[in-house]
Amino acid sequence: AIRARLRRDRLASGERIVRVDASGQSAESVFRRLRGDGGLTEVEVRLTTGRTHQIRVHAAHMGYPVVGDPKYGAATTEKRYFGQRAPRLLLHAHRLRFPAAEDTVTVESAPPAAFARALEQQRAHDHD
Repeated sequence: AIRARLRRDRLASGERIVRVDASGQSAESVFRRLRGDGGLTEVEVRLTTGRTHQIRVHAAHMGYPVVGDPKYGAATTEKRYFGQRAPRLLLHAHRLRFPAAEDTVTVESAPPAAFARALEQQRAHDHD
């Protein structure tokens, strides 16, 4: 689990971002490795809190930015694995649970095909 306080901020350009900052709001994310091949790792993240960009900022703070993240990611890492920037943010809400008064509502969605293609492309790049 990572516990790092998050604070909303604004860059000189006016762009809004979120930073890890001791004066920010408490935030906790529990990361669990599902599988990894080469430089990419598929993880499951359980949020204890729900802050803006929480997964993206916590992952980048740990040194493992989400692939395809133009705001908090690392273009040099993506180019090393793919030869270019990833085509999209490889972050997907596979399962969402909403507690209700009587029953919990759960919504599930399979990851997009772009995820499997990204892994295949990375494997091919590793073998070159």
